Order: sequence, then structure tokens, then C-alpha cells
Amino acid sequence: MDKKAEIITGLKITAAAVAAYIIAETAGLEFSVSAGIVAILSVLPTKKETVRTALDRFVAFAVALIIAALCFSFLGFNLPAFCVYLLLFIVYCRIFGFYSAMAMDSVLISHFLSTGRMDLDTIINEVLLFFIGTLMGIIVNLTLRKDKKKTDKLTLKTDEQIRHILIRASERVIDTDMKDYDGKCLIKLDKLLEKARKQALTDYKNDLIDPDDSDIRYIEMRMKQSEILSEIYRNVSDIRTTPDTAKIISDFLVKTANEYDRENDVSGLLKECESINDDFKDRPLPKTRDEFEDRARLFVLMRSIEDFLKIKKEMYK
Repeated sequence: MDKKAEIITGLKITAAAVAAYIIAETAGLEFSVSAGIVAILSVLPTKKETVRTALDRFVAFAVALIIAALCFSFLGFNLPAFCVYLLLFIVYCRIFGFYSAMAMDSVLISHFLSTGRMDLDTIINEVLLFFIGTLMGIIVNLTLRKDKKKTDKLTLKTDEQIRHILIRASERVIDTDMKDYDGKCLIKLDKLLEKARKQALTDYKNDLIDPDDSDIRYIEMRMKQSEILSEIYRNVSDIRTTPDTAKIISDFLVKTANEYDRENDVSGLLKECESINDDFKDRPLPKTRDEFEDRARLFVLMRSIEDFLKIKKEMYK
């Protein structure tokens, strides 16, 4: 967690609440503190979520006013009427997915119960509280910016971890006695990828004008490659001997790791991979069963590496 960013966000939300309260109080509105509460509830993690939720809450608030007017008109300004309102409004919100509107809108509607009236002036009062609070929340969210540096840093970390996994696999191919080849590096990669994906998605949702999903697509491509790396790990873990093809594959894994870069379209690596596969077909068959099985595992391993590279190539198409 970025503590500095959280503190700054907390200060912004507080400022929005205080500003909403002051504006409502200056305008002479009743229950002006509610504008501050609305502002707090209107600040969401991203700009897109804030704007979309504000629109949802406005629609739900209009429906809440209609339901409240009917309930208070027929049943009076009492607890039973408010309970009927809550039942109808909550059911409506759950059916249409306006979950975030249930509490906030109901707080505003409860003011009619407190004052014992629902005339034009009180309705305008609540509508203004809603708009002032929501507007302050949106203004705070407009100050949110894409944290491109953080996304790039996480992306570089995932790429570095993938290089590490490829190097480890290259070492295990020619060292069957390797003791610490346990797959923990794959678990670390999955955590890094999920963290990077969330950050890239947050950046995307914080760009209302010209959203760019290239980081999201890049990380999703890496997640697909991560699945292939798990297959590579399983195949490499089962190797018990060192066939004559092991050194070639080990060297190719090292080369793949060294050339593992965001801008590399891997065309050269795919051609070399195809050449290695063709060379393996012309080699004489192994003489022992263990060598034969391990040669087969290495053949499958090369197919996995090829799939790993094709995923990257596909993204560039």
C-alpha cells in the first residue's frame, strides 16, 4: 500500500466533504452536513466509477422521491411509512443493481420524515444536497491521475521475474540434481501479474478522454505466457537424464530470457525455435528408455517454448 497516496486521497476527500458542507450551509439548506456525507460517498477509486455511480444514484434518487411521496402521502410521516419506503426502494435498487444508492439516497429521504413535510421547498433542499455533495466528489476525482510510472515499474518487475524463471529452467535442464527448483518463482510471478493488472486497470479507468488499454493487453498477454511457464516447469522437473539436446535447449532458454523485452516481436526467436525443432528430427534415436523419455519431454518443452513465443507474436499482430 502507498501510504503517501492514501494520505493525500484522505485529505482530498476531507476537503470535498468540508467544501460541500460549507456550500450547503451558505446556501441556507437544511441538513447541510448531509452534503458532506454525500461527497464522501461519491469519491470512488477511479473517475469512470465515480461518474457512472453518480448517474446511477441520480436515477435511483428520482425513483426514491416518487416512492417516498406515495408512501408519505398515503400513510403519513411516520415510521411505518418509512419502512414501506425502504422495502420498496431497496427491492428496486437490488433488482436494477443500484446497490450504492440504497444508503445514501435513503439518508436524504429520511429528512422528510424528520421535518414531517414533503413540499416543493423540502424536495429542492434534498436535491441540492445531493447535487452539491456529488459535484464535490466528482471534482475530487478529477484530480486523480494515471500512475503510469507505477504501472511501468510493476510491468518491468513481471518481465524480470519471467526472465528469472526462464534462466532457472535453463539451469535445471542440464542439472538434474538441482535441489531448489520448487516452483516458488511461479507463485511470485502470479502475484506480480495480478498486482500489475489491477494497477493498469485503475489507470485505464482514470482516463476519461483518451483511455489506452495497451498496458492491460500487455499484462494479459504475460498472464497467458505464465500458464505456459507452468507447463515448462512441470516438464523440466520430470527430466532425469541429460540428453544430447539438453544443452541446445538450455542455451535457447537463456537467449529467450536475454531478449525478453516489451518491444521485441520475437520473430527471430521463433525462426530459431523452428530450426532447433527441425534439427532434433534428424538426430538419431536415444539408446536407453530414460534417455528416450527425457528426449520426448524436451521435445514437448520446445513446443511449449514455441507457444510461449507465439503468444507474444500474436499480440504484435
